[in-house]
Amino acid sequence: MKMKSIIVTLLAILPFLGQSQETRYGFTSSIGYLSAKPEVTYANFIDDYATHEIKFLSGSPILNAGVFGQKVWGWTYLRTDLVYSQYSLNYDIKHVEARQEVITQTSDKFKNLDLQIAAGIYSNGVRIGMGTVVHYQLDYNTAFSTIEGFEGKSRNLTNGILGNIGVDIANFSIDFRYERALKSIGDHIYLNGNKSRLKETPDQMSLAVSYSF
Repeated sequence: MKMKSIIVTLLAILPFLGQSQETRYGFTSSIGYLSAKPEVTYANFIDDYATHEIKFLSGSPILNAGVFGQKVWGWTYLRTDLVYSQYSLNYDIKHVEARQEVITQTSDKFKNLDLQIAAGIYSNGVRIGMGTVVHYQLDYNTAFSTIEGFEGKSRNLTNGILGNIGVDIANFSIDFRYERALKSIGDHIYLNGNKSRLKETPDQMSLAVSYSF
């Protein structure tokens, strides 16, 4: 709550911190990766014995494309990006069936519409800021629902905290971003009604290139 209050306050006072110097809008695209590490957890305990092992392996590259708008007031700036993004999370599911160990590989695919808002300090084309990201889920494709006892229940709205360092050169902008996700890689995985115990978070690190006109 404190972080949200700081962000809202900063956005509210930005227009009063100086006269407008520059307005930019245009197209943006980025590529990134998930920093979540491999993790193993166990599920569906019967008499203290887990019938399933869930192992998170890795995430695919994150691809983003969309539009942005940026405004500068003196030594401060506000930037908003609206982008389409897609990525997948890869897992191994292990269980024993008829005395045989069965391993099922599965991938969950996510397609989102992301609203990124960052504000901060601006000087000589260099931007350092922070803000928030809201992910609206457009499509979610899971293979977990095809495995007996499993369900995929992904939330339509999730969010994260954003850190940004960028530079504006002529009509181009280059940004390095880090997003701290406010969910875990197992939030959407349920076995017999119980959510998985995976705790790693799908934090994102990305490099964006934008063109303004």
